[in-house]
Amino acid sequence: DLSHFEMQRCVGRGGFGKVHAVTKLSQPYMGKMLAMKALEKEYIIETNMFDEVNRELNLLKTMKHECLCNGHYAFQDEHKLYLVMDLVEGGDMRVQLASRQKAKFKTYFKAPQIQYFMGHLALSIGYC
Repeated sequence: DLSHFEMQRCVGRGGFGKVHAVTKLSQPYMGKMLAMKALEKEYIIETNMFDEVNRELNLLKTMKHECLCNGHYAFQDEHKLYLVMDLVEGGDMRVQLASRQKAKFKTYFKAPQIQYFMGHLALSIGYC
């Protein structure tokens, strides 16, 4: 439940709700920074998004790899469903690309960055 986590900053917003950086207050993972996605149950019901939420939950429960965002906990209260997963600082590839497109002077990834991303992508695809 929420008492095992200390809310930190908001790291993202989406159609379902918000994602906060949280600190785990109990074992296991005590002191570790994680991401907590809070999904509004009412919105999920109104938009009939049960399949999408179940798909995300099942992926987070089953996929465990150093190059992927791994799920750790899922729980709920009266109004929200909470998914707790690895905190990925700096966002995903979509965020990285978008930030470069918005820059006043468009910047591109350098060769070492591309090699890093492609290596992780290959390892992730190999895992699947």
